[in-house]
Amino acid sequence: MNILVHTQSLENYGGHDWNGKGECPQYWKFKGGMSILVCGVKSDRHAVAVVLSNSSTNSDHYMEFPSRWEEVGADFVPIIGRENCTYEAYKSGRYVHRIWDEKGQELEEVPKE
Repeated sequence: MNILVHTQSLENYGGHDWNGKGECPQYWKFKGGMSILVCGVKSDRHAVAVVLSNSSTNSDHYMEFPSRWEEVGADFVPIIGRENCTYEAYKSGRYVHRIWDEKGQELEEVPKE
């Protein structure tokens, strides 16, 4: 099973001028995120766990976490790499930032079943 996991990033603009003393000011703004295709997993929960353990960040200044996911079929052909990230590729839903296996290891392409 292949699962396309989308992440959401937030940046704390209040932390930019924080001197590290006391409590960090909170002024969070939604930013972009990533789309990661996780291949060869047994469930969507497994794919989300792989992304959470390998890509998530949580600090006073920035956080990123899985926000939504979907199973994609064997006929799903991803568009990979920033050089290929056109508006059309993004809108098609096929653009991915990374392809991983079930252990979070980077892959060059989707494995053949």
